[in-house]
Amino acid sequence: MDNSFIGDTLFNVYKALKTQIEMEFNSIGIGYGQIKILMKLFTDVDASMKQSDLSLSLGIDKSNTSRSIMKLKQKDYVEVVLLNKRDRAVRLTNNGKLLKPIVLQTLNNISSRMTNDISAKDLQITNQVLQIMEGNLE
Repeated sequence: MDNSFIGDTLFNVYKALKTQIEMEFNSIGIGYGQIKILMKLFTDVDASMKQSDLSLSLGIDKSNTSRSIMKLKQKDYVEVVLLNKRDRAVRLTNNGKLLKPIVLQTLNNISSRMTNDISAKDLQITNQVLQIMEGNLE
């Protein structure tokens, strides 16, 4: 079997998904990187997370993380609190917490469009294969 194009296909799916996310959230002025940060913060809406830990867990460099956080802060979705002289933490504001159901519903809608007409069994197999591929690259 010729699997030389699997990487190309995965990259194209990633690009198409990223484009869809950016289009959907353009109306509220939130970009792809900001969505990733919000999704991480949505796991516990009342907690704060060190900015350095956020960068590490998302695989985003610190400067991009800082820029995304500043944009979210300008929109009053997050606030930055100083933990000590070196560390800052990020947490959702009330407006950010209100954004959670909107973001989750929008991402669910994109996921439904993306997986339309694909059986649950095929999706399960695809997910298993992708997890194996991810593990092979770690």
